[in-house]
Amino acid sequence: MAPNLLRSSPFLYPGEINGKIPSLMHLSPMAKDSPPDPLSMEAAEEVLRRIFGDDLAGCPVTLDEIARVIHQGIGQGNDQQKELIEMYEKAIEAVNLLSTPPGPAEVSNPEQLRSLLGDRLDAILKLTQKVMSTTALLRQTSESQDTGK
Repeated sequence: MAPNLLRSSPFLYPGEINGKIPSLMHLSPMAKDSPPDPLSMEAAEEVLRRIFGDDLAGCPVTLDEIARVIHQGIGQGNDQQKELIEMYEKAIEAVNLLSTPPGPAEVSNPEQLRSLLGDRLDAILKLTQKVMSTTALLRQTSESQDTGK
């Protein structure tokens, strides 16, 4: 019998809540001692310049405060990308295990081989359907965020 990889490693998007993937709702405060990256600083400066002008006159927040928010938002996106890559790695590992031919000790007759291969194909089908549905959910969420819906 093929290992039940689908039950032992759910291939759901880890941040999924009730079938939906949350967007940037609330960002937790970033540690004060960890400075934002240069890209976040540049983006923060550009945002504040567009709002307050080149001299930033009247700006009630510091560049670091805005850069930290941008840095954290970018970090959240990076975390989601890492989770997606991990999901695909697990899926590929599972397909590899399921597609590896059984050893002689696992199968003693043609009927047992047929049953084992059928179970493995069923598991591969379920796995690919789960990956496809998760990918579609991510695409839908991404597109709705891009269009502002």
